[in-house]
Amino acid sequence: MDDVALRRCVPDGFTCVEQSRPTTDTTSVNYGGVTAIVSDRLRCKRLTTVTTVTSFEYVCFTVTGRAATVVTLLVYRTGPVTDTFYKELSSLLEVLAVYKCQIIIAGDFNIHVEKRDDIEALRLQELLTSFDCVQNVPAVPTDRAGGTLDLVITKSDQLINNLTVQSPDILSDHSLLTCCLRLPLTERSGGGRSWMLTSFALHFWSRSYVILRYATVC
Repeated sequence: MDDVALRRCVPDGFTCVEQSRPTTDTTSVNYGGVTAIVSDRLRCKRLTTVTTVTSFEYVCFTVTGRAATVVTLLVYRTGPVTDTFYKELSSLLEVLAVYKCQIIIAGDFNIHVEKRDDIEALRLQELLTSFDCVQNVPAVPTDRAGGTLDLVITKSDQLINNLTVQSPDILSDHSLLTCCLRLPLTERSGGGRSWMLTSFALHFWSRSYVILRYATVC
């Protein structure tokens, strides 16, 4: 990891998984790339897919607690929306569909999903529905210029708790999003289950996208 600022963002007890935007220009800020900062209390494994993607940037990995795994796909898309974007996202969703566990797809899609009559929002909704996925962020601004651009996507039967969207411009021009996943941890000897509460925060700044994850038992 060559980015000094990014290295400084990783606290003790956390691991960084990142995909930098390729660049040969060392004189200006690299505004691309996606990054995950994952608690060492969770096992993290980067996934290498056979899908070639050119229309957006992403990193894909699993995080595993004692008895539960979540496949996580982080996305950053900018510029005009093209047919290639939907084809490539569909290919990745096909890869994720084979995993028999919960999935979470999150990132800056730069599509105005708050506009119900927006053609790109409708196309994205149709694609997600075809894979039995739902978008969980409410229709509130997640960007300084307005619009719900930063999304949290899960399977339709997967519960997201305590999703909050802070106002943009607190840390950057994008909002800080936080939410929790409640995942089964172990069976109790007397019956019932204990649970792992996995929390994460989503935030965008000039270079990268960050997700912070940690686990507690409740």
